[in-house]
Amino acid sequence: YLSFLKVLDAYYVKELLEVSISRPGEFLTRETHQYVFDGVTRWVNSATFLKMGPFMKIYKTYTNKFDTAVCTLRQDIDTKPELAALLQRMCAREDSHNQDVYSLLIMPVQRIPRYLMLLDTVAKYTPEGAEGRESLLKAVEGIKEVADDVNTAITDHKNREEIRNIQAKLFRCPPLVEPHRTFVRQGTLKKLCRKRAKVREFFLFNDCILYATGNQMTNLYAFHNLLPLTHASAVPSASATCTFTLSTTKKSFHLIAESQEDRDSWCETITALVSELDQLESVQRAKSIEGGEATQAAVWEPDSKSPNCPMCDKKFGMLCRRHHCR
Repeated sequence: YLSFLKVLDAYYVKELLEVSISRPGEFLTRETHQYVFDGVTRWVNSATFLKMGPFMKIYKTYTNKFDTAVCTLRQDIDTKPELAALLQRMCAREDSHNQDVYSLLIMPVQRIPRYLMLLDTVAKYTPEGAEGRESLLKAVEGIKEVADDVNTAITDHKNREEIRNIQAKLFRCPPLVEPHRTFVRQGTLKKLCRKRAKVREFFLFNDCILYATGNQMTNLYAFHNLLPLTHASAVPSASATCTFTLSTTKKSFHLIAESQEDRDSWCETITALVSELDQLESVQRAKSIEGGEATQAAVWEPDSKSPNCPMCDKKFGMLCRRHHCR
């Protein structure tokens, strides 16, 4: 662990800073470099827990801005070929052990749970009344607090990496990564269209649902639509065991699952997510054109099942066509 931190310090902290200063514009600015790598050099010489308080504060500061720092670095790498090439050369060096900058930066974050296990074990075998036990217990509580922050940072980082991987699979998809967004599940459903039911791949997030054309064999998909879950609903069909109706403010339609259990699972998950969204005070409620409460889009129905408009109840005929409310 310490040897990897020394690699991070020698190459990415010191050498990268020197190159960035000597060739401005091609690599990182001094401000970006400091933001991404701040705190690394202080860990290299931290061999003991003698200064536990400051040590923990360094970890909390680092983990709190870790994900933003990685995103900042990734943007610079994507837009600066010279920087990307330099980091690849550093990773290829023998003493780097094929660890790229992202792997090295996350190591201090992953280390905290191991420190907690160590202190917990020491506290467990330290007798009551022993010298230093009280300060040891305080250290355990302090590192537990930091561990909670670290666990949150790790979870957020993994979630955003997963969403980025989904984004890479989708052709012509709008940006998916948002600070509040988490990935929930993926699955294949049949969407009832005008002529027949068509297979679609669905990606469910905590605030929206996305569907695309493609398959899990190729792992590549063509983006179709992104629907918000605010004011949405997923209602099982009373007449068909595997069918349910997904209604959103943008679009609504019938979906067919592989089994009744799969259908019920989708409905329960979507309903729970919609309920959570409704309870968040920060969610801005969508409004209709008239300024009232938001309404769900009409569900397309086969002609044989649609003698009247589901929105205004007008009877369809020669003058009132079935598409008039769409």
